[in-house]
Amino acid sequence: MKYCTQCGASAQDAAKFCIKCGATFGVEPEAPPQTQPAQTYTPPQQPGSAYAAPQPQRYNAPQQAEPYTMPTNAALAGLAYAPPLAPSAPKKKKHVLRWVLILLGVALLAVVIINVIGVIQLRAKKASTTPLPAASASALAVSSPSSSAAPAAVSLADEPLADNARDALMLSYLKDVVPFSASYEADEVIFPAMYRSRQSLVSINAAAPTATKALLTVEIPGFTHKYEKQINLSPIGINMQVLPAMLDGALEKCNTSKKAQLQVSLVTESGQELLHDTKEITLQSMYDMQFFSADGTVDYSRNICAWITPEEPLIRTLQRDATDTLDYLSDGAYKQFVGYQGTEDDTLNQLIALYATLAKVYEVRYNMTPVTTSGNGAHQRIALPKNVIEDRSGLCVETAVTMASAAEALGFNTYILFPPGHSMTLVELQDGSCNYVLIETTALTYTSYDEVFVTGSAADMAAYLRDTMQIDSLISVKSERRNGIHPMK
Repeated sequence: MKYCTQCGASAQDAAKFCIKCGATFGVEPEAPPQTQPAQTYTPPQQPGSAYAAPQPQRYNAPQQAEPYTMPTNAALAGLAYAPPLAPSAPKKKKHVLRWVLILLGVALLAVVIINVIGVIQLRAKKASTTPLPAASASALAVSSPSSSAAPAAVSLADEPLADNARDALMLSYLKDVVPFSASYEADEVIFPAMYRSRQSLVSINAAAPTATKALLTVEIPGFTHKYEKQINLSPIGINMQVLPAMLDGALEKCNTSKKAQLQVSLVTESGQELLHDTKEITLQSMYDMQFFSADGTVDYSRNICAWITPEEPLIRTLQRDATDTLDYLSDGAYKQFVGYQGTEDDTLNQLIALYATLAKVYEVRYNMTPVTTSGNGAHQRIALPKNVIEDRSGLCVETAVTMASAAEALGFNTYILFPPGHSMTLVELQDGSCNYVLIETTALTYTSYDEVFVTGSAADMAAYLRDTMQIDSLISVKSERRNGIHPMK
């Protein structure tokens, strides 16, 4: 190891010039005049080594940097010089490329596996349609029943399937075919008085493998019109709710319960019968009222409004007779019914006159006659107001609907109240006043009007009902008329 005398850089012993400043070794320049004592460097001596580091002279930087001159090939011949390596490519790009190749390989492998599985399945399906060998197919011989001679065996191997037939047979395994189907649901018991408020008589479900037109027919002969409608069937299926119209006068013919036939049919335009059924049902009498379903989950009490008949001729007669009663009770102060055209006291006086006519003039009495019930109180037989007036007796619900019929005929806002096991009539004293009168229609032998009539505001009436009884339901006659529950004729 030696050092350059110009720049002090270290160099190999065999080097001819300094690789840093380019100075040539071998000629030592004259030492410049020293103004201070020269300092010498003595490296530590290793044991057993005879090496002595050269004593470099003090370095004085040149006044002006000399330009660098590239050494010749001859000068570089004795150097063990290796040029610097080119910078390597970033490893990140190599990693990205590696992952891309891996993902492509996985995708290619998945495609190959899927294709192999598909080929295996296709071969298995083709194998299932391959004609049987003659030896085994002979057991499937088919003979004509009309032939008296020995039957000739017909082997499946004798008539191999054509290619197109085999393909069609294979496709039948590969896709689901929706067959023709049709069914319906219907109640076994019908309440004629509630028929018009029903949502449906039957519920039809039907489907076809392709778009198909069919004629649907539903009827209860002697009770409803025949319902006929062309419907479009499809693989998706269809559900229809059907309620045929009731025949005019059919309700009046239902004086007692009777059996009837429900007829349902569905026929395609090609004549194929998808559904043709006759089901026996029971038509209850026109007086049977269903308050709730047999399981108690559905409340039908709003149908009581069908028994409120303001246009009944006997209700009109009741109103006329009640005007005489009002004249008598008011000593001639009131001689006519004015409906809501008067005051709240006028409304109350009109209701008192109607009730007094029923109790004192017609002598209607509360009569706990036997009633028809079934299904744990699911329905009850209820007489119409005309029957109450004609028979001069009635149950609580029957006298309540009679009083409600007269009140609705006068244009009053009328309600039916159902405490447990009981019925009452509620009337608003003026339209929108929220002041009411509650009428106990079974106190027909009253001695004081306080036994029959309770008046008060909506809050007072609610408090009174809460303290004296439990209310199962409150039916607004006006609202149910808008909902389609009309009076029985």
